[in-house]
Amino acid sequence: GELERIVIGDVDVVAANVLVAGGQCFVVRGHPAAVEVMRRAGEKVVEVDLEDFVRADGGPTCLVAPIP
Repeated sequence: GELERIVIGDVDVVAANVLVAGGQCFVVRGHPAAVEVMRRAGEKVVEVDLEDFVRADGGPTCLVAPIP
């Protein structure tokens, strides 16, 4: 597939941790500017409350494990 670079502000760096599944982008809730940039680029964005994971320096991609 084709890759597209989407630039977000430094204050929203946590929102750069994006899990893409089922044609949707799952991002940490609380970064409306980053979400708006992604939506303007045509992405379907789902905001997820992951405050506890962010405090531990985690994000959406940390919650995924491959299934053999």
